[in-house]
Amino acid sequence: MTNHKANVMRWDCEKQGCFNVKMRVKLNLLFDCFPGAIGLSDLDGFVEYQNKFLILEWKSFLGDIPTGQRIAFERFSSVGDGTITVIGIVGNAEDMSVTHLCRFSRGHQTPWKAATFQDLHKMCVQWVHWARNATRTNQ
Repeated sequence: MTNHKANVMRWDCEKQGCFNVKMRVKLNLLFDCFPGAIGLSDLDGFVEYQNKFLILEWKSFLGDIPTGQRIAFERFSSVGDGTITVIGIVGNAEDMSVTHLCRFSRGHQTPWKAATFQDLHKMCVQWVHWARNATRTNQ
C-alpha cells in the first residue's frame, strides 16, 4: 500500500539524466523581464492548511539570506494575521540533516538557531496546530 501523503520525487538520474540539467527551470532566462537586479526565485516547499501557508527555504550554508529573498519573506510573512510563515533551513539536502533554523513571521526574521531535523519536524507540527487553532479562533 502506498502512502498517499508521500511526495517523493520520482526521478532516476541514472536512467533519466541529471535532474538539474534536464528538469530544473532556468529562471535566469527571464531575468531581463524585471527591473534592476530583480530576479525570479524558487521555493523549496510550501503547504496550505486552513487558509494559512507555510514556506520552506533550504540553504546549504549558514549566512544571510539573499536580500531579495529576505525582503520577499518579510513581506510574505507580514500578510494578514500571520497567514504566511517562512522557515529558513540550513542543512544537507542529501541526507536531510539540519544545522540551523530561522523563521519569518509577521514581517520579521528570527536569528538563526542551531537545530536538528527533529527541530524542523517539531516546528512543522506546531505550525499545523497553530493554523488549526487560529482558524477556529477566527470563525
